[in-house]
Amino acid sequence: MIRLMCAVAIAPFLILPFSWVVQAADFGRPLIWNVSRNGTSGVAIQTGVQLRNAFEPKIGVDTSIIATKSGQVDQSTLPVRLWGRLRLEGSDKTNGPATYLNTSFTPATGASSLSMERAWNWTLTPDFTLGSTRIIEVRRVSGDGAGLSASQRLDLSMPDWSASLYSQAGIDQLDATTTGSVGIEKKVFGDVGLSAAMTNLLDDPSTTFRASYSRHW
Repeated sequence: MIRLMCAVAIAPFLILPFSWVVQAADFGRPLIWNVSRNGTSGVAIQTGVQLRNAFEPKIGVDTSIIATKSGQVDQSTLPVRLWGRLRLEGSDKTNGPATYLNTSFTPATGASSLSMERAWNWTLTPDFTLGSTRIIEVRRVSGDGAGLSASQRLDLSMPDWSASLYSQAGIDQLDATTTGSVGIEKKVFGDVGLSAAMTNLLDDPSTTFRASYSRHW
């Protein structure tokens, strides 16, 4: 019953954008395809549809594929998550602030989330842009109840280098954790990106490397 209620609650965010497709009749670059490495033996895949209008609605599905040492894939490591994103206000991406509503639902576990995201961008010089993103999220996990989480991220972008430095901190009431990380991201060529980060700065610092491929058609 709880999973059904979650599905009903998230349905308007996933279905409503389709009505806008008919009204807008202007898809822009509708298809989203993001692939990135997940840990040492996994791949994260995100697919979706991006509709072109003032609200910039996006809906899609993502999952992670994690292989064992023998190369086999455990079916339990294929969590399918439905997600949606909607721009509530902000007239231009480069001159924020902009406000977004994000939602997700995992049918297999009944986990769901609803978050409000606020993003700002400031052009410091022609070579540097400072960005700030703040997210407040309500998250529910089956068996663990519901809780709030909050995160703040700062990005220093260098367009000429196709790179950015970032720092991020967050707290999670449900997991009772406080996290912090710093890192660098760079577009190598075309749609391929590399990143390196030091995570868990407040607890047990570790270094992670990530390669990703992102494509919009």
